[in-house]
Amino acid sequence: MPQTPTDLLTIGELARRAGVATSAVRFYEEQGLISSDRTAGNQRRYRRHVLRRLSLVLFAKRLGIPLAEVAEVFADLPEDRMPGRGDWARIAGRWRDHLDARRREVEHLERELTGCIGCGCLSLRRCRVLNPDDSLGARGAGPQLLLHPGHGDGPVAPPAGPPPWAPDERFETASLALLPGRRVRALVLEHQPWGALVRIVGHEEVGASVDAADPPEVGREVDAVVDRISRLTPPAWVRLSLDPADFAAFRRPCSFCGLPTTLSAGGDGLVLDVRSLDGPGGHTVLAHRTCLAERVADDDRARALAVGRPTGPAA
Repeated sequence: MPQTPTDLLTIGELARRAGVATSAVRFYEEQGLISSDRTAGNQRRYRRHVLRRLSLVLFAKRLGIPLAEVAEVFADLPEDRMPGRGDWARIAGRWRDHLDARRREVEHLERELTGCIGCGCLSLRRCRVLNPDDSLGARGAGPQLLLHPGHGDGPVAPPAGPPPWAPDERFETASLALLPGRRVRALVLEHQPWGALVRIVGHEEVGASVDAADPPEVGREVDAVVDRISRLTPPAWVRLSLDPADFAAFRRPCSFCGLPTTLSAGGDGLVLDVRSLDGPGGHTVLAHRTCLAERVADDDRARALAVGRPTGPAA
């Protein structure tokens, strides 16, 4: 007999098909993530289409998404009938918002993984600069620079003693002309599982890559936009974007407030190159003009608001 989405499954059958224990099925039902019918003998029976819900719950858990977020997304699905394509399409937008927020968190963690995160460990040289004597512990528990990016009090005095780097080793300079939002030409060198290794025309000494599911063929020269620059440890590495939206308007989260800022022509964003006090590394900060102006000394505030803007009518 052909199987249908409305076939009734026992809890054991549902659990076996989904690959979980029956206790997990009961737990997810108690959390309101799935539902069942009851027989005359008060035994649970699940419509076969519940497998879709359960599978998405399990996959979200695998990605580390809290069940409360899954329940919030599922709240728009009908309880009195089998969800159709339109129902799933409707909640896809809400799910996308959750995933985009989580993706930004992961990208922030990726940027900060090799630097001071304000956790109080004091195990890196950068910790002595950004969190001397664990001063950030006064703001609360946890990694303060990871939980509250950009909310520092500004530069701190460097540690006493001679610098550990010779003057000619201190700063990486090869990538200074490459700022986020700048358009470049790139030659595709080699495909990788995550994208491709490329060479930036005119900046061959700087390592570069493109994250793309379907990168251009090897040997092709393409237009690209500088997305991110890593200068934490020389040599610098540049990640490029091929997203058409970035060519139209390059928008990224502000390092201080987290809201999008536009770095392309006419935008409200600035790129700030921050250099380490105790090593050759550096960090690129993207910020709204106003956010940066609020965090610099009075003498630099007017400059932050005016830099890069035209001073008079075009010739």
